[in-house]
Amino acid sequence: MAWIPPTRLTRTTLFLSALGIGLVVAACGETSIEAEVAGVVLADPQVDAASSQSTTAAPTTTAAPSTTTSTTTTTTTTTTLPVRPVLSSEDLIDRRVDTHDVHEPPVDATFVSTIESPASADIIARSTWNEECPVAATDLAYAEVSFFGFDGEFHTGELLVHVDYVDPIVDIFGRLHEMRFPIEEMRIISEYDLANPSADANTTSIFTCRRSVSSSRWSRHAFGDAVDINPFHNPYVSSGRVIPALATAYVDRERNVPGVITEEITAMFDEIGWGWGGDWNRVKDWMHFSATGG
Repeated sequence: MAWIPPTRLTRTTLFLSALGIGLVVAACGETSIEAEVAGVVLADPQVDAASSQSTTAAPTTTAAPSTTTSTTTTTTTTTTLPVRPVLSSEDLIDRRVDTHDVHEPPVDATFVSTIESPASADIIARSTWNEECPVAATDLAYAEVSFFGFDGEFHTGELLVHVDYVDPIVDIFGRLHEMRFPIEEMRIISEYDLANPSADANTTSIFTCRRSVSSSRWSRHAFGDAVDINPFHNPYVSSGRVIPALATAYVDRERNVPGVITEEITAMFDEIGWGWGGDWNRVKDWMHFSATGG
């Protein structure tokens, strides 16, 4: 599939601007507890959502130059990402967006998973891993798992996770599949994602090589032992600030709507010793589970 640049933030912002609603993307100023932001880093805590999009160009494929005097060729990496939805006001209150398939969907409703450990060089190359990351590339495993979408269909997602946890994590996603817990999108976070944060992000993911927000220390995602599930439905909240910024309707945790983390799900992670950001005291990070609890 050809690259299609994300458009959901721009169109959503225009839509909400017409309603006179101002949007602010705020990075939480938490230093003692890690602020997890669904695989993206917001560099400026006061950056406006409309201006938070980076000017970094979307990845494209460059053909080898044609010349009669040189044999030099140019090679670039192409990253395929799903088409971004255009959200309505109803989506922001009860989000049930159809999944755009990037990988071949499963043939039936049976849970399917494959594990590649360690992950291949091609997989690592389209992730955010680099030599400065606190985990070796050989310590990351690649998993493809089927999942149930908000559209009532089954899809194939991908995860990059520390080799020590790939088996129990795949098992948990199998149980989420069995209970028909809906997930909108599941894929590896790329460098392009980091450079282009979104106020309505909803990517379920694990490994992202980045520092913690408002801190110089590494995020647990940089070690491959933390997962964010449906970030829009399970936002991060600190002192009235919400990440993703458009997910304010989901701060009310008493709402019985699909995609929200339940006690049954937190119990699954308890079984493998992973802590939940929803149990934090000073802030709430309902999307976030990690091996260290931070």
